[in-house]
Amino acid sequence: MIGDAVQAGSTYYSYIWYATAGSTGADTITASFSSSVAGSVSMYEIAGYTPLSPLTSTGSSATGSTSASVTSFTPSSNSFVVGNLETGASSSMYTTGSGYASVLTGAGGCDPTHSAQGCSEYQSGLGSATTVPFTLGASTPWVESAVSFAPNTYYSYIWYATSGSAGADTITASFSSSVTGSVSIYEISRASTTSPSTSIGSSSAGSTAVSVTSFTPAANSFVIGNAETSSSTSSFTVGSGYTLSGTCSSVYGCGEHQAGVSSATTVPFTLGVAAPWVESAISFTPGTVVHYSYIWYATAVSSGADTITASFSGTVAGTVSIYEISANANPSIASSTGSSSGGSTTPSVSSFTPVSTSIVIGNLETASSSTQYTMGSGYTTVKLGVGGCDPTHAAQGCSEYQAGLSSATTVPFTLSASTPWVESAIAIGASVYFSYIWYATAGSSGADAITASFGSTVVGSVSVYEISGATTAGLLTSTGNSPGGSTTPSVASFTPIASSFVIGNAETTLPSSSFTAGSGFTLSGTCSSAYGCAEYQTGVSSATTVPLTIGTSAPWVESAIAFGPAPNVYYSYIWFATSGSAGADTITASFSSTVAGSVSIYDFAGYTTAGLLTSFGSSVAGSTTASVAPLTPAANSIVIANVETPSASTSYAAGVGYNLVNKFRCNPSYGCGEFHVGLGTTTTAPMTLSSSTPWVESAISFASGTTYQSGVSVGGYAAVGVPNDVSLVFQITFTNQDPQGRSVTLWPQSALAVTAVKCSGEEDGGECGEEEGSSIITPYYIVDSINGGVNGIVKYNSTQNFVTLAPGAKVTLYFGARTPLGSDVNTFEEEFKSLFMAFFSLTGQFSDGTLYGQTIPYPVGIVTSAVASTSITTGGTGASVTVTGNGFNPSARAFVGWIDSTGKITVLTKFTMNGSGNIPAGTTFQVPSGSAGFYTIVVSDYSNSVFRTFQHT
Repeated sequence: MIGDAVQAGSTYYSYIWYATAGSTGADTITASFSSSVAGSVSMYEIAGYTPLSPLTSTGSSATGSTSASVTSFTPSSNSFVVGNLETGASSSMYTTGSGYASVLTGAGGCDPTHSAQGCSEYQSGLGSATTVPFTLGASTPWVESAVSFAPNTYYSYIWYATSGSAGADTITASFSSSVTGSVSIYEISRASTTSPSTSIGSSSAGSTAVSVTSFTPAANSFVIGNAETSSSTSSFTVGSGYTLSGTCSSVYGCGEHQAGVSSATTVPFTLGVAAPWVESAISFTPGTVVHYSYIWYATAVSSGADTITASFSGTVAGTVSIYEISANANPSIASSTGSSSGGSTTPSVSSFTPVSTSIVIGNLETASSSTQYTMGSGYTTVKLGVGGCDPTHAAQGCSEYQAGLSSATTVPFTLSASTPWVESAIAIGASVYFSYIWYATAGSSGADAITASFGSTVVGSVSVYEISGATTAGLLTSTGNSPGGSTTPSVASFTPIASSFVIGNAETTLPSSSFTAGSGFTLSGTCSSAYGCAEYQTGVSSATTVPLTIGTSAPWVESAIAFGPAPNVYYSYIWFATSGSAGADTITASFSSTVAGSVSIYDFAGYTTAGLLTSFGSSVAGSTTASVAPLTPAANSIVIANVETPSASTSYAAGVGYNLVNKFRCNPSYGCGEFHVGLGTTTTAPMTLSSSTPWVESAISFASGTTYQSGVSVGGYAAVGVPNDVSLVFQITFTNQDPQGRSVTLWPQSALAVTAVKCSGEEDGGECGEEEGSSIITPYYIVDSINGGVNGIVKYNSTQNFVTLAPGAKVTLYFGARTPLGSDVNTFEEEFKSLFMAFFSLTGQFSDGTLYGQTIPYPVGIVTSAVASTSITTGGTGASVTVTGNGFNPSARAFVGWIDSTGKITVLTKFTMNGSGNIPAGTTFQVPSGSAGFYTIVVSDYSNSVFRTFQHT
């Protein structure tokens, strides 16, 4: 390597020569120059580095400077770097770069106080970029060269091969040049070269602690470590648990080994003196001993010996178990296996579930001929005692079996000591028996044939039935079996539809079976000494298991089928029409054939066909409770229901709140109708039948044609505007405030007594005036509820028990009957035209058994004969409404008011009645603004008040 600098015709050079030292003797490098030269010479003798592929760099300054350096370069890791500087002055003094050392200091050397023509510096262990800098005592031309030698590379090799079946085994390693190191040879048996684990480690700087990166071998592995160092005088101390491959003193390298390693290891060594080193390590898993468990099976021939031949490729050790089993010719086979190469005391196979009543066999082989065996629960060893396998007799393997198994199993054993093992298990299903029932619908003429095809020859019994009056629609079936055998064949309980025809067929394993029919059933033949038999019963309606009894216990299978009676179709019709204005009303129903049933006719008023609702229900199997799917009528609807059955002897009881259309004609009959008036809640129109029978029911609801008041007087009249000549029912909410906290039950004599003035004449035009009057008291007795739009009330105690008022509870009561427990409503007659007063007279009994009686006043009311109406009853804001009416006080001041949901009255218009007490023609008002809903309009002359409902849209 040469660096040069030229000044005034002078050329400066910096040379670095290097050579590889010989194995012995002195080493010489000869440099020849063409003429005399002046400069400096530095010599280095370096060990542990390689002259192969060194890195170099140069630098120079012809004009001179105090800072000398080469172009920056980056040596290999841990390199030895040498820099040589030559200058134009022999008086130059030198300061070495950071981390560098002068080749020689003091007299004859080069340093900050000793001058020389040139100087050299060096640094070891360098691996980062460097410019090999110097600092000169004075500026002068200079030239510098630098070289870096990488450290020697050390290798640790582990070669391995699988030994041949015979003869010597050889591994040949070829190197590109001479090498020095150590050789360790291992011969290992029962180890596997499949997928060994390896690891390495190194230290180019050197240390006394040698190891590889930690790694974890497979269980019970054989681990080898080999370390090589830079020194032929290294001495090695083995790692914990390891054994050196030799004495390993004053050698380049050494090996160590350890057997049975299962945990993480770094394969450590310790060197006597620190030196660069490299180590490799390898682990071999233990050799795999393969254990097998075989189960061979074959179908026995019809005669002679049966043979199974097993061939192995080499000598084997183990056990042999032989079973002879009587089973199905084509059994259902299930199998499972299990193993433990590490060994345990609890062999088993993966859980599996045999088919019902299988025989299960398990075969276990172990690695030890001294193993003793305890069978799993329910299992039996193939052989006990000497030559067998049990808790006190040892063998290489063992077999166990269990018959009649149907549930999941792992075929477990328990071993006397832990050892590697392998187990196989097989389940062979029991013989399969079948019971078939084929059916078909008979043709209109000719013979009927059913053909059954089997995959092989079968034995059994055949029963043939020809049935009429039954249907295949909706048939029911059930089955039963006993692989273990019994004397009582039956099927799982099932419930046929009413009056079904039931057939059962049982098949057994014995041709000599004799059969006894179950209670109520009849055998299809003599059924003595036969494989199977059938039985039948007609008119079955309840749950049955179709039982038979066999003379001798045997495995059996039974099937059963139930055919329902051929269906009759029943209908329930409700026809309706709006009555004509005059004459008779007729509805004509036409049928395609003669029918039997009932007819109910209703003639009613006060309802509408608009928005009617319908529902229906039916029961083919029959029951004692007929009903329809729930329907919810509009408020105060009338609901009519009609039930039809196939029996003319059926009697009927109406549902709660319903009345039979005619109980005398309904009981008994094919069908009957019932009705419920004033209904507005969900109903199923129930009816109770005297006996279980198929039925069909239809129901219809007609909404009331009467528009009831809404707003402040929902469903009733204001007390200050009760019209005369109407049927009244008083709806009052009571609260029981008994200081002793007792409940009160009200008796039927509880009533509201109304006192009103009756005039004897009408000449005064609406007031008694000079006419005589009399005061009368009219009672309104307690009732169950209002039945508006029909007959007004539901009599007390007819739909519920006597009313009981709990302490502190609010209860709404109704008063309207003319007599106690009555259903006729009282009416204010025409000549009632005055104030009325009232009081409640309540009677009953406290919950402590004492009698109860109390009089409670009722607010004053007004009875009026005035009437009023509006031209429209529905409209939006601003709609014009005309008011008409009569019966008011002549020439009286009057107004039309609008009552909202809070009870507030807003006067819409004022006017004066004419001389006849009529509302003047052309009296109108406009609908005020407001949210959609129902409001009340009041027309009043301050004595007579009439209330009407108006719907704001």
